[in-house]
Amino acid sequence: MKAPLKWLKKYVDIDVDVKSFSDAMTMSGTKVEGYEEVGEDISNVVIGKITSITPHPDADKLIITKIDTGSSEVQIVTGAKNVSVGDIIPVALHGSTLPGGIKIKKGKLRGEVSEGMLCSAKELGIDEKYVDIESRDGILLLRGEYTLGDDVRKALLLND
Repeated sequence: MKAPLKWLKKYVDIDVDVKSFSDAMTMSGTKVEGYEEVGEDISNVVIGKITSITPHPDADKLIITKIDTGSSEVQIVTGAKNVSVGDIIPVALHGSTLPGGIKIKKGKLRGEVSEGMLCSAKELGIDEKYVDIESRDGILLLRGEYTLGDDVRKALLLND
């Protein structure tokens, strides 16, 4: 059985790191086969909101998006087909790291500046069985209340 440490902390006062907790559980007779720190390899990925979408002038399958990240507006070129103005999405900014050691840097796509990347569930290490149908073949579309600029690990509870 997998159990998030945050969930256990709702019921029991736990004030040790996950390794110490796992060792103590095993010593008490409840074998812990392993633990995983979800989201530990994600950095500089924030919650953003798409404020505009325009067609790329030199590529039929690309669009240019403007994203409000709470503290600034960035331009990101993407080929995603499932995004619309007003969508709340995870944004990997320049200098971000994603699971698997993938580094995101500012660059140009077909002559247009792209200051990061819009993220899918898969790119964040989230199993697609946990996301809605609209997000399975594209960018992760977030539903609900989110604060622009918040760390995606905190907002999506990936820091457990």
